[in-house]
Amino acid sequence: MTPTSLAYDALDPEDICIVTTGGELIDGQREPTSELPLHTLVYARRPEVGAIIHTHSPAAMTMAVLGWSLPPILTGLVEAVGGDVRVAPYSRPSTTEMADYTADALVDRGVCFMRHHGLLAVGADLAHAFFSASVTEGAAKVYLDARAQGVKVPELAPDDVAWIARWWHEQWPAVPN
Repeated sequence: MTPTSLAYDALDPEDICIVTTGGELIDGQREPTSELPLHTLVYARRPEVGAIIHTHSPAAMTMAVLGWSLPPILTGLVEAVGGDVRVAPYSRPSTTEMADYTADALVDRGVCFMRHHGLLAVGADLAHAFFSASVTEGAAKVYLDARAQGVKVPELAPDDVAWIARWWHEQWPAVPN
């Protein structure tokens, strides 16, 4: 995890915190992010998740502050996140409540916006989580630009969303019966 109170562009490899899913720091010279409970609870509740990206990117924060979900407007978005992007209700940072709300918004999705906060992306591995976060940021920017035109932003048809979302589902290992 990234450390608390250190700008990303100032990070060195030794600043990264290696933390167990129980929250124990096992390597690193700094204190982990204050969002440690959010991360550990998501991992505990979703054992299939191999990586989490939590970011405060501009378009995602705009969507989060407005409380707007991101409809399935682009094929790449659906492929990256499994459908639309929901908004988790506001909760105070670093609380169990934040993890609860986020978990609900992430059901069958790879990304959610966190009201008045930012974005949380999950994936089977770091590449999938990063892909989901970065595609969502771009799609959110497109959506905000389109809304600024004063028109209704067209969405993909539900049957197309279901068809495209199968690529997102393929990253997850089959659950044994």
